Amino acid sequence: MALDKRLAAVKRNLPSVVRSLGFDARVTSAYRSRSKQAWLYNRWLAGLQSYPVAPPGTSDHEKGLALDVVSTNPQKLVSLLTSAGLSWAGPDDPVHFSLKAPQIAKGGAFQSYEEEVGSIIPKVLTTLPFGIGRVFGTLKNPKSQLLTDAELLLQVILGPF
Repeated sequence: MALDKRLAAVKRNLPSVVRSLGFDARVTSAYRSRSKQAWLYNRWLAGLQSYPVAPPGTSDHEKGLALDVVSTNPQKLVSLLTSAGLSWAGPDDPVHFSLKAPQIAKGGAFQSYEEEVGSIIPKVLTTLPFGIGRVFGTLKNPKSQLLTDAELLLQVILGPF
């Protein structure tokens, strides 16, 4: 198994994006084998790990669906990554981010979000998976939003353009 391709893109693009926002962040852990998870879990039980570790067989890291990220500005990091569609584990495990389950509508299709009349946001952006569609689909007045915020969010997910 390997790291999910969406998380691999976040892992690759995150350092340059957060630097442009004035802080640093570093992925400290991504995909883990079951044996690596067991090793980390045993270290945590022995008090040698500063952050909690899930028992082997239960971690999203073993499925390639999670990242651990440390940052010089945790509050900005949480805001950025949750806007990009990741789920934050919360203050008990402040470095852990994982993929959210996609919103599934009746009939099994991804839920889409409607554009407002006169929106400058292309319809395709409102139907993208991985949270970005939700973010762009809920902007109330896109013309008043700073384009750099939207561009930075896209760069986290898609890379520089």
